[in-house]
Order: sequence, then structure tokens, then C-alpha cells
Amino acid sequence: MIDLTATGSTNFTQTVLNEGFNGVNPPAGWVIAGGMAAVDEWTLQPDGYTYDAELHSNDASQFIMTNNDPVGGSSSTSLTSPAINLTGYTGAVLDFYHYFNSFGGAIGAVQASTDGTNWAPVGAGYSASIGTATDWDHAQIALGTGYDNQPTVYVRFQFDAEFDLYWAVDNVSILASAPPAFSWSSAPAGFTSNVQNPTNVTVTTVPVTYTVLATAGGCSASASVTVNPAGHLAVMRINTDANASQISWEIKDAANATVASGSPVGNNQQVNQLVCLSNANGNCYTLKLTDSFGDGIIGGGWELRTTGGQTILMDSFSGCSASPANPDVDTSLR
Repeated sequence: MIDLTATGSTNFTQTVLNEGFNGVNPPAGWVIAGGMAAVDEWTLQPDGYTYDAELHSNDASQFIMTNNDPVGGSSSTSLTSPAINLTGYTGAVLDFYHYFNSFGGAIGAVQASTDGTNWAPVGAGYSASIGTATDWDHAQIALGTGYDNQPTVYVRFQFDAEFDLYWAVDNVSILASAPPAFSWSSAPAGFTSNVQNPTNVTVTTVPVTYTVLATAGGCSASASVTVNPAGHLAVMRINTDANASQISWEIKDAANATVASGSPVGNNQQVNQLVCLSNANGNCYTLKLTDSFGDGIIGGGWELRTTGGQTILMDSFSGCSASPANPDVDTSLR
């Protein structure tokens, strides 16, 4: 028995929302509320847009902005994201660049909701200016565990101001962690598992390559390991007759433990099976073949060979129920 282990990162970080505000107004899926068109509502502005200064976001691209100054009084505007599915995700972080320009009479709040109606603040919010016209602040705000594994999550930027200035935002994203799914396979085929670290895996009698594939979101990674069983490799060759299924064989070690066994598949043909004989109890083995009908292999026979083709033992196995005939034949492999 062996244990297989898949190590590395326990979580994949995925981008579950990404908005650069480089399309049309309003951005697809986003909801703009409050304010007056062409006055203070959230509006896309080109790179280099000038109000009291020439504005350039972190990547010198189009951005979105709400401006209270033209109102000449109070205003309340919001910019709400599309619904975000965080099922299977934890540790979501809101990442964005912004320039919050205020005389002190404005409040910029970042909020989150699971229903689009009831909103809760995330982060401390803003009341004093942060960033500059050409050096925008890079904000990273953890949404909190209350939004882990939620099928529907919204975030919004809420701007309330009176006789004040503006809030410009760009490159909004949400990153979250998801545990990978593990899938094991083997070559030759025969072993599969969806457990990250399978234990007590039965070692076969031939070298086996085990491969694990870890996937999460759109990412995947794989790794392989080849297990070479300890012991001696040999080839069990049987030339079958018309009743191959009547033949079975086994090899035991010095402690009478079975280290290899089998039954040929296919009538009237040569069947070769590579076996690994464990040397946990030494290098001496006992071999026996049996025929359930009692007539042996008619016109055939068997050989135990080295992987290099040398015959170790052989018999025609004709007209009897066991081969070699009693007493069993012992052989040593060194």
C-alpha cells in the first residue's frame, strides 16, 4: 500500500468580476441610479477629461465619474454592479482605482448586498480627498465572510454630496479564492480518485504512473509520479488452449504470502503478464498453476521468464490438474 499526496496551493484565486469601463454608458449589467443626466449621474468619461484638472486613471483609459459640483446643492447617486456568483468562493476582495475629490461635504461609500435591496458598508468609506488627478488611489477592500459562498452578491459605489466635487472610478474587479477539485488517474488504467491525498492505494505488480489534475474555475494544473514496486520483475507466459478460463496461477513467497496471481484471458493464444514479485520476505518463491477441469493445457504450456527473455521455469502442463506436479517447484530470484 502507498499514499499519494498532491501538494501546492490549497486555493486558486479567480477574478469573478472585471470591469474597465471602456465600453458604452451605462456599462453592461451595471445600474446607475440617482442624479440627473448630463449633470451629476455616473457617466463614462474619456482619458484626459478635464473638470478642475485633467484626469488620468491608472491605465490612462476611459473611466466612470459622478460630479456633484454642477448641481449647486445636494445629490445622491449610485453605481451598482451586476449580480456576482460567489458559490464555492471565499475571501472575496474588491479591487479598484479611484480619485475622490472633496471639499469635505461628500461621502463615498462602498457597499455590498446579497439581494440588491439591503446594503451594508464594506470598508471605511471616504469623506476626505484621496488620490490625485493623475495618481489615483488603489483600493483593495475585503468583502468579509458574510459573502463567502453566496450565489448572488452585488457591490455598489454610493456618492452623497452637497456643494462638493466628484468621485471618479476605474478598473473594478473582484478576486476570490476557490478550492481546487482533484482527479487522479493511472497509466496503465485502473486507479481513479477524487480525493486530494488518497491513502492505502494498492500497489500493482508493474510500474504505474499516477497523475493528479487540479482544477478551479478556468485554471488547471497537473503532476505525475511513477511508482516502481519493490521486488523482481518477471513475465508469466501461458500458451492457452480452447479453455483459457480454466487456468489460474499464483506465486507465493517464503512466508506463504501470495505476491502475484492471475488467469489468462483469450483462448488459443500466447498471453504474457508482467509481474513484480515482492521481496519483503526474501527472494525465494513457489509457483503453481491449476486447471479447474483437470486436463491441463492441451497443446499449450507455460513459462516463467525474466524480462530479458530467459526461461526460469516451464512445463507443457498436459493431462493433469496442477503444474508443476507435486512437490511444488521452488525458485530463487536474485
